Amino acid sequence: MYNCLRIASCAVLACLLAHSGSAAQANEPSAKITVRIDMRAPIKAGWFDPKTETVGLRGGSSPLSWGTTLPAVDPDRDGVYDVRFTVPVRPSRTAFLSHKFKVDGTDNPNDGWENGPNRPLLITRPGAIVTRAFDAAGPPFPNTLRGRVSRHPAFPSTFVQARDVTVLLPAEYATATRRRFPVIYLHDGQNLFNAAEGNGGEWQVDESSIALVRARRVEPVIVVGVHSVSDRRVDDYTPTPMARDTPNGLLRFGGKADAYGRFLVNELKPFIDRTYRTQASADRTALGGSSLGGLVTLHLGLKYPAVFGTLFVVSPSVWWDEMSIVKGVDALGERTAQRIWLDMGTNEGPGALEQARLLRDALVRKGWNLGTDLRFREYAGAGHDESAWAARFGEMLEFAFPGPGLSRATR
Repeated sequence: MYNCLRIASCAVLACLLAHSGSAAQANEPSAKITVRIDMRAPIKAGWFDPKTETVGLRGGSSPLSWGTTLPAVDPDRDGVYDVRFTVPVRPSRTAFLSHKFKVDGTDNPNDGWENGPNRPLLITRPGAIVTRAFDAAGPPFPNTLRGRVSRHPAFPSTFVQARDVTVLLPAEYATATRRRFPVIYLHDGQNLFNAAEGNGGEWQVDESSIALVRARRVEPVIVVGVHSVSDRRVDDYTPTPMARDTPNGLLRFGGKADAYGRFLVNELKPFIDRTYRTQASADRTALGGSSLGGLVTLHLGLKYPAVFGTLFVVSPSVWWDEMSIVKGVDALGERTAQRIWLDMGTNEGPGALEQARLLRDALVRKGWNLGTDLRFREYAGAGHDESAWAARFGEMLEFAFPGPGLSRATR
């Protein structure tokens, strides 16, 4: 999970991401859980005023939200506040929610959060009661890795800061020793495979790809997770700079995506193609990411159509720099031969869905065809979080590399 730059004019995008173990399925069992927030020893004595302020829970998976506090109550006035809710669980593994406590009632809506990273809320049994003091660390995130990965720590670059790279190999890689595989490059690689290694959420790329390959709905693929560097993420993932006023004057930030693109195209991809049995052509290579990662995917994808044939533009930050990405699409000389997946949830912040539709319309004007080489999806109730992206990653795989078991009618 990562902290994303918040721009007021484009809605406060809640990028402290969440994960619930899986997308909720209608036939999954549910668990009632009570969370007790101990406010008797807050980080600053006296800073919480129960007469004017409300404490509660925020998270990314329903019924929690990063944009709205689920309030807790303290009927006996002992300083311990209870909030009760029901969540879907999967009996095959420990379910968890990435969450934080939040105090509402301050003048600044960005104030009142717990310090530090998000916390895992482990749901081990129905009727569980979880008690934690405000600002307490809580338990570690569980290990959710299910696939076979190779690691390349601190991968060097002359264009950007060194970063870790994690490569997920399909099960067939070890046995089909002469076979080559298509490749997907995904940004924010720390959040793809294992919640214990990321920032509190994951796309479940390993679980989804394993299940869909077994069902013959997708081809076996190699997934390259390119980790982000927290204090460089905004620079790396934005094609144009922005500016804002600060007490020390005008601050400019972002706008170094082209250097990140040179790293991907000139350094990382050649290494991956040398090291692994890849199918290196553009039609067998995809690029994807969410939020600012979706923004940089479209920018770099359109810049390198001979390298990346399929683009996963997931919950893109269209708002960046007055929607410069829409202007960039309009300025294209002609459309490329690429296939583009574009999506947005309906609960990703004010204006986000409308901006995604504007980007869709720009692509259509340029010549992409809805339903064939442009797949546009709107997800009712989906937020801007890892659990939402995990829930639809399987559809992206089927769009990019459909298997023989997937009927043509559903491709």
